Amino acid sequence: MVLENACRQQMAERYWLQEEEKAELNYQHRGHFCPFLLWGCGHMKHTCAMRANRHFKRVYSKGDSIAGGYLVLYYQKNNTDQNVLGITVSKKIGKAVIRNRVRRLIKESYRLEETHIKTGYDLIFVSRTKAVGVSFKTIQRDMLYLLKKAGFSVDLPQ
Repeated sequence: MVLENACRQQMAERYWLQEEEKAELNYQHRGHFCPFLLWGCGHMKHTCAMRANRHFKRVYSKGDSIAGGYLVLYYQKNNTDQNVLGITVSKKIGKAVIRNRVRRLIKESYRLEETHIKTGYDLIFVSRTKAVGVSFKTIQRDMLYLLKKAGFSVDLPQ
């Protein structure tokens, strides 16, 4: 948590230092300047977190979806050189501890495969109720299946 806050603070400082260059760069993401797309985000090199509810709604309504056994993948092209990752875990899954565990499993699976995934997409992984109590390998295998089926050129492990 402390590392994440320090990372965010460092990115905010860079943002303010380069505020004057913003007009020069004219770097747009969905019509709004996004400093995180310039410097990366956290520990993932090619991915930023999706936080705005309107981005989730846009991908849900205009994007494509693929369903697996434990996860559902919604995706849409975003015309940048970064992926934007959103993870949704419903309250139907269980209490906060259980939801956070499922969210961590999904995030770690994605982090490990990030270098093999094509960039330039908004990706949302929605967990299903069956995802409660399953192993990391099961979530990872389901994620790889969805990414392969969507055409993100990921090889399935044997």
